[in-house]
Amino acid sequence: MNNKQKDIFFQIHQGMDREGPGDYHSTKRAFLKLIDLPSHPKILDIEKKLQDLRQHYQNDAEAFEVIDMEQSEIDLYRKYSKYYGYLFYIMQKL
Repeated sequence: MNNKQKDIFFQIHQGMDREGPGDYHSTKRAFLKLIDLPSHPKILDIEKKLQDLRQHYQNDAEAFEVIDMEQSEIDLYRKYSKYYGYLFYIMQKL
Protein backbone atom coordinates (compact mmCIF):
# COMPACT_ATOMS: atom_id res chain seq x y z
CA MET A 1 0.00 0.00 0.00
CA ASN A 2 1.51 3.33 -1.01
CA ASN A 3 1.26 6.57 1.00
CA LYS A 4 -1.80 7.84 -0.86
CA GLN A 5 -3.61 4.55 -0.28
CA LYS A 6 -2.66 4.63 3.41
CA ASP A 7 -4.06 8.14 3.69
CA ILE A 8 -7.35 6.99 2.14
CA PHE A 9 -7.45 3.94 4.44
CA PHE A 10 -7.10 6.21 7.47
CA GLN A 11 -9.68 8.60 6.03
CA ILE A 12 -12.17 5.72 5.93
CA HIS A 13 -11.79 5.18 9.68
CA GLN A 14 -11.13 8.78 10.73
CA GLY A 15 -13.75 10.60 12.75
CA MET A 16 -15.84 7.54 13.51
CA ASP A 17 -16.83 7.33 17.16
CA ARG A 18 -17.67 3.67 16.74
CA GLU A 19 -17.55 1.09 13.99
CA GLY A 20 -19.80 -1.89 13.49
CA PRO A 21 -19.42 -5.11 11.52
CA GLY A 22 -21.32 -3.69 8.56
CA ASP A 23 -24.96 -4.65 8.87
CA TYR A 24 -27.75 -4.30 11.41
CA HIS A 25 -27.99 -7.99 12.38
CA SER A 26 -24.23 -8.43 12.88
CA THR A 27 -24.08 -5.25 14.92
CA LYS A 28 -27.06 -6.28 17.06
CA ARG A 29 -25.51 -9.70 17.68
CA ALA A 30 -22.21 -8.10 18.73
CA PHE A 31 -23.97 -5.51 20.89
CA LEU A 32 -25.91 -8.20 22.78
CA LYS A 33 -22.59 -9.68 23.91
CA LEU A 34 -21.32 -6.42 25.41
CA ILE A 35 -21.58 -5.38 29.04
CA ASP A 36 -21.15 -2.05 30.81
CA LEU A 37 -22.00 0.09 27.78
CA PRO A 38 -22.30 3.86 28.05
CA SER A 39 -25.86 5.11 28.54
CA HIS A 40 -26.25 6.14 24.88
CA PRO A 41 -23.82 4.06 22.78
CA LYS A 42 -23.48 4.81 19.07
CA ILE A 43 -22.39 2.55 16.25
CA LEU A 44 -21.57 4.10 12.91
CA ASP A 45 -21.87 2.03 9.79
CA ILE A 46 -18.52 2.00 8.02
CA GLU A 47 -20.23 0.76 4.86
CA LYS A 48 -22.14 4.05 4.62
CA LYS A 49 -18.86 5.94 4.85
CA LEU A 50 -17.47 3.78 2.03
CA GLN A 51 -20.41 4.82 -0.16
CA ASP A 52 -19.73 8.48 0.60
CA LEU A 53 -16.03 8.10 -0.20
CA ARG A 54 -16.85 6.37 -3.49
CA GLN A 55 -18.72 9.49 -4.54
CA HIS A 56 -15.94 11.77 -3.30
CA TYR A 57 -13.22 9.80 -5.13
CA GLN A 58 -15.31 8.70 -8.12
CA ASN A 59 -12.48 9.28 -10.63
CA ASP A 60 -9.59 8.03 -8.50
CA ALA A 61 -8.55 4.42 -9.17
CA GLU A 62 -6.14 4.28 -6.21
CA ALA A 63 -8.83 5.42 -3.81
CA PHE A 64 -11.25 2.85 -5.19
CA GLU A 65 -8.66 0.13 -4.64
CA VAL A 66 -8.51 0.92 -0.91
CA ILE A 67 -12.28 1.35 -0.62
CA ASP A 68 -12.80 -1.97 -2.43
CA MET A 69 -10.39 -3.70 -0.01
CA GLU A 70 -12.49 -2.48 2.90
CA GLN A 71 -15.70 -3.61 1.18
CA SER A 72 -14.15 -7.03 0.49
CA GLU A 73 -13.42 -7.39 4.20
CA ILE A 74 -17.07 -6.66 5.02
CA ASP A 75 -18.24 -9.10 2.34
CA LEU A 76 -15.95 -11.85 3.65
CA TYR A 77 -17.30 -11.35 7.15
CA ARG A 78 -20.87 -11.63 5.91
CA LYS A 79 -20.13 -14.78 3.94
CA TYR A 80 -18.03 -16.58 6.56
CA SER A 81 -19.20 -15.13 9.88
CA LYS A 82 -20.18 -18.60 11.10
CA TYR A 83 -16.54 -19.64 10.87
CA TYR A 84 -14.59 -16.62 12.10
CA GLY A 85 -15.11 -13.32 13.80
CA TYR A 86 -13.57 -10.02 14.65
CA LEU A 87 -12.57 -8.43 17.89
CA PHE A 88 -13.84 -4.89 18.33
CA TYR A 89 -12.51 -2.50 20.91
CA ILE A 90 -15.01 0.06 22.10
CA MET A 91 -13.39 3.10 23.59
CA GLN A 92 -14.43 6.52 24.72
CA LYS A 93 -12.69 9.66 23.54
CA LEU A 94 -11.21 11.62 26.42
